Amino acid sequence: MKKIKIIVEKITTSEWEIFRTIRLNALLQYPASFGGGYDKELKYKKTHWTELISSSSQKFYGIKINNQFVSIAGVKQITSYEWMMSVSLKL
Repeated sequence: MKKIKIIVEKITTSEWEIFRTIRLNALLQYPASFGGGYDKELKYKKTHWTELISSSSQKFYGIKINNQFVSIAGVKQITSYEWMMSVSLKL
C-alpha cells in the first residue's frame, strides 16, 4: 500500500499565489459559500493577498498531500470565544 503524507501548515506570504489560485477556484465553483465574489477578488493585487495572509485576526493553513497543496483553511476570530472556519478545495 502506498503511503500518503498529509501536512497542515500555516500559509506564508511567499505562498500568496497558490492561496489566491485555490481561493479563486473555490469562488468559481461555490460562489454562495464564501463572503466574496470571483470578479472582485480576481482584481486584487499581491499586496492584498499578502496582507490577508499576515492578518492578526485571521489565520490561513495549507493542506498538502504528498507535498502538493490540495486545500486551504481559514480561521477567523469572531468574539473572544467564537471562531469561524472556512475551507477551500483545489479540484
